[in-house]
Amino acid sequence: MGNILIMKKILLIFLIIPFAMSFYFRQVDESFLSMDGIDKVYVVTKDKTEEFNALQTAQYNYVLFDEGLNTNKIKPEGFVLYMTKELDELKSDLNLLIDRQEVINDMQIYYGYTPLYNDFVISNNKRINTQIVVRGDKLIVGFPMILSGF
Repeated sequence: MGNILIMKKILLIFLIIPFAMSFYFRQVDESFLSMDGIDKVYVVTKDKTEEFNALQTAQYNYVLFDEGLNTNKIKPEGFVLYMTKELDELKSDLNLLIDRQEVINDMQIYYGYTPLYNDFVISNNKRINTQIVVRGDKLIVGFPMILSGF
């Protein structure tokens, strides 16, 4: 219950105060929390999302985050960020330990662990809490995973 409350607080002020995500992230370099390079943020939830601007998939709903989002109405399962940040810069900002990478079509996909994000999934018997897809000069970053197609 405590993690849910923390995530809701993050969502409430993420776009208003650049380093608001430090409530959920332990210690994040301020440059990562700035809005530079972040094009849009989706909150991943299993909750009903009819009143929000959401993309619905079979298992999850992706709510486009904006300042007016009432976070008390949804329980976040994770976050997906669309970015134009450099991959090496992002990996450094997150202190990301890459577990593995793969290539699918024209996409590089990285799976790793950052000590800056509390939640994780077990994949290949390892803790994974960050998935990054590189497609051209765009990044799609999922915490703990992207949880859908990309």
